[in-house]
Amino acid sequence: MRKPFPHDSAVIEKYSREFRLALKIRLFEQKLLQLFNAGEVAGTVHTSIGQEIIPVMLYKHLESEDWILSNHRCHAHFLAKTDNFYGLFAEVLGRKTGVSSGIGGSQHLHADFFMSNGIQGGMTPVAAGIGLANKLKGSSNIAICHIGDGTLGEGVLYESLNFSGLWQLPVLYVLEDNGISQSTPTSTTISGSISDRFISFGIQYFYCDSSDWVALDAISKQAVEITRSGQPCVLHVKANRLMSHSKGDDNRPPSLVREIEKLDPISSIVGSSDCADLIKELTQEIDGCVEQVKRDPFTDSSPKWDPITRVPTFFMKAISSSDVSVRDQIRIGLSKWLDSSSAAFLLGEDVQYKAADGYLPYGGAFKVTGNLSELYPERVKNTPISEAAMMGVGTGLALNGCQSSVEIMFGDFTTLIIDQLLQHACKFKSMYGTQISLPVSVRTPMGGRRGYGATHSQSIERMFVGIPELTTVSPNHRLNVSDFYSSVFSLQSPTFIAEHKLVYNLTSGSQIDGYEILTSDESLPTIVIRPISQKASFTIFTYGYGLFLAEKAINDLSKYGVSVS
Repeated sequence: MRKPFPHDSAVIEKYSREFRLALKIRLFEQKLLQLFNAGEVAGTVHTSIGQEIIPVMLYKHLESEDWILSNHRCHAHFLAKTDNFYGLFAEVLGRKTGVSSGIGGSQHLHADFFMSNGIQGGMTPVAAGIGLANKLKGSSNIAICHIGDGTLGEGVLYESLNFSGLWQLPVLYVLEDNGISQSTPTSTTISGSISDRFISFGIQYFYCDSSDWVALDAISKQAVEITRSGQPCVLHVKANRLMSHSKGDDNRPPSLVREIEKLDPISSIVGSSDCADLIKELTQEIDGCVEQVKRDPFTDSSPKWDPITRVPTFFMKAISSSDVSVRDQIRIGLSKWLDSSSAAFLLGEDVQYKAADGYLPYGGAFKVTGNLSELYPERVKNTPISEAAMMGVGTGLALNGCQSSVEIMFGDFTTLIIDQLLQHACKFKSMYGTQISLPVSVRTPMGGRRGYGATHSQSIERMFVGIPELTTVSPNHRLNVSDFYSSVFSLQSPTFIAEHKLVYNLTSGSQIDGYEILTSDESLPTIVIRPISQKASFTIFTYGYGLFLAEKAINDLSKYGVSVS
């Protein structure tokens, strides 16, 4: 049973700055709840009331360029990092002056070296990727990733811990354990030992109670220092959630909430000390801030995407034919990309040429990466079988000044990356209302006709075509494939590349009698094949391996005098 930690005048004096900031955050969130009850806040509000001291005490030991990755309960994290009360009020109230332009709302906040997202555990692999980028760059900066005890049920967390422990990434996971996941006590959802869940991955484990400020300060400092030395850590903090999960949906017995409140030093100090003047001062600051925000213009509606390109496109003679296979051309394109930047990183399952000393060469299930890991040994890496975390790590790398390409062994397995791609990488630009450079690509062998069976032969790229902010492409054998990949890798936004398995062996060596082959002047070009001397009877639109099948149809139909474009 937890007991209150009494704070004498010396402790209160020592932490007067931290107390003031934590109290201001509490008053800020109490004001948000008032605004919600008055109908001035749409959506929802997840407050940090009772847990404010955790980021306040922790962040005093951080450097300005240490990253913070937060979750749905993010207000205290954001304010402790930025001190931008005005911008957060404006954001939650839907104003253009908000930190995410009034689009992100309560859960989706963005600032320099700060991001939050409401998806449980979703930011854990992104933090690992940011940590990997720091390690590659030789930076002393670290990534802090906040999770709650409810997140201990999410599989992507353990994939991320495995990455962090395996590669010794400078990531500090902060587990704010308030004992309840929305409305369900986590004592009913967690089996085994919480500490063992982290220790088993090689993550150094620290524990403290948020009510004990002296211990929280000292242990936070120690955890940050060890993480900065290059060892991943977890700071497990027993926390006090004094309010509901969001708004007013608290189903806990009032008697239990009263007992938890007795553990809260801020409530104790406010109740037993003369804080009236301080509370009045901070309340006036907050009220004045809100009144100013209310005079700001509301944000426009959510971003609109127009998938239609309305620029003139010109076609010219296609490049000269080549007897180099698409597979080899892709490898050349990857090599050019890795050559062009020391910040380029390729990761995937079984992509290395040799997994370890004495092992025979491999270089990818379809041999596309070949010997690239021998040429770029620190930047072409085998990963665990963890597709979701691979995608998140690639995203984190791209966010932190690197370029990343993630190879998924079979296109069928890309269903496992949907959350990281759709809810994270592709939403960061729109939901934060700002331009974010995110050069991350996904490459994967797609399609059938190889006899691999029901779970290895699908063509499911159509699931990705409709995702906003995602460029979806599929190479064909008539392209200059290496240049095509150079163009893809130059994009500063997420890209999905569906490589049909049967395209790998094709070349552009053969011509088609009576037809000319043209390519558009776009950076990601379109190929047009059309008859030279007569009008086409109809047109076939296709992509990837479909172009090879269309060419077969052209040859077959020409026997009957039918022309096709």
